[in-house]
Amino acid sequence: QYGFCSSLVTTTKYTWWNLIPKNLFEQLQRVANVWFLIVSIFQLLPLNLSPTSSWATIVPLSIILCITLVKDTIEDHKRRRSDKQVNERYCEIVEEHVPQTVKMRW
Repeated sequence: QYGFCSSLVTTTKYTWWNLIPKNLFEQLQRVANVWFLIVSIFQLLPLNLSPTSSWATIVPLSIILCITLVKDTIEDHKRRRSDKQVNERYCEIVEEHVPQTVKMRW
């Protein structure tokens, strides 16, 4: 109405379509996860480089990545609910040439 930018509050990191790629990118910023990924790839190659099973590191890495994904999804959902509460609050707006304030949604 007035040509100003929106005051909508958004603190969420993810959307439904970028959750998995963005979360995997963030998790692979950790050196330990990259290390286990590299070791897992070498263990899956048929080079007999490891005395353990070829799945000995890929399964634990996958479990850790999935648990972290679920944790981050729950946290992001809580942020989304908090944002919704803040964005639905009422505030008082001072309009030009009006002697009193007007209550409107944030």
